[in-house]
Amino acid sequence: MYNMNSGYYGFKMSNRAAEAYENGEKPLSKWTKKALIKQIEEYIEENDIICPIETLKKTTSPVLKKLLLKRTSWHHTSYYANATDFYSVNYDVLEDLTQEEIEAAAVVSKEAAVELNRYRGNIDYLEWTGSRKHHKAIRRALKDVNIEEKGSFYIVSDDGGKVLLRKKIGSNGTCVSKCS
Repeated sequence: MYNMNSGYYGFKMSNRAAEAYENGEKPLSKWTKKALIKQIEEYIEENDIICPIETLKKTTSPVLKKLLLKRTSWHHTSYYANATDFYSVNYDVLEDLTQEEIEAAAVVSKEAAVELNRYRGNIDYLEWTGSRKHHKAIRRALKDVNIEEKGSFYIVSDDGGKVLLRKKIGSNGTCVSKCS
């Protein structure tokens, strides 16, 4: 009978996660531009394919990740057994990739970065106090403030531009409403 509990590699990750690293898979946060370009160059050299590598080298890391990485698996990581997605290079996309596609993806990425969601609104949130063992949540509210959705955070500021609060979008107890 097969043992589904393959164990842990120290306190960092499961044995299967360690095996995934050995097979070239990594969490998205571990893929650097340098590592991605290196793996692409090795693949191009080994398989003798034509690829606009110089254009890829000039492209930003987020665009490269979006274009060339695919989710291949998930594994347990950390002492708390968090589930983490692992990614590897999508070589099928790489072989058909054109310079025009890379440039188009870069333009879309720039447009998305420029388009920030800003508005006046109210935010209700929880502020945690106390120790880790004896914690307490206090409900707080800010009314008629500037709210900017940037990445996965609400950034709340006053009329003078001073940042009052930074809260993760979707965090427990956080509710935002736009002013009419």
